[in-house]
Amino acid sequence: MGKERVVGKVDGMVWEGNGTVYKPRGASEVFTTHMTTASSTMTPIALVFLLLATYTSAQGCGTGWNEVGSECYYFSNTESMSVSWDMARTNCDMKGGDLAIMQQDCAQDQHLVDYIISQGWHLSWFVGVTDEVQDDLWVWIDGRVADLQDSLWREGEPGIGSSSDCGFLDYYNYDFPRVHLIDGSCYNSYYYICQFGVHSKVNKTHANGEHNNNSLRNLD
Repeated sequence: MGKERVVGKVDGMVWEGNGTVYKPRGASEVFTTHMTTASSTMTPIALVFLLLATYTSAQGCGTGWNEVGSECYYFSNTESMSVSWDMARTNCDMKGGDLAIMQQDCAQDQHLVDYIISQGWHLSWFVGVTDEVQDDLWVWIDGRVADLQDSLWREGEPGIGSSSDCGFLDYYNYDFPRVHLIDGSCYNSYYYICQFGVHSKVNKTHANGEHNNNSLRNLD
């Protein structure tokens, strides 16, 4: 690419180029910028974000993300990262998403379950469902009320009146492989699944161990 200069670091990738072409450092993909009057006056960091959008599109879901069905997911067990529910949400937010949501598209839910089973991961992952705001009223972080009759929940879950206020997916294989939703303590450390582009209506509620009574935003 000729003499290179580092433009910036976005999404864990250092972008470099010579003013005309750019790529993530170490990657083979090269993106050419057409230096129109508008693009020639863009700040380096603005150009980086433009290129990042192009790179992510070309890569499907981008570095560290997995394309499953029609969605992009990040599985923290790939980096041995297990944390509390709130910290999981913070980490997902830093990646451009939030904890994974379900019960919106049955086919997509099945894609996610099938993917987990196909990987052979006998683990547990926080997802974006909680009843912290109102006991026994389970809501997804995008504001939808969870369907407690859905077979996605393990039999007997979620517990009624328990202090287990955050949901997680659990993969177990007794008679055959299954992935079910279970309720657990929000303070437990589990792996987590991020979903790219989730628009949350539920605030984090356990930061510093404090309850936020305004944690549910304008549920429609």
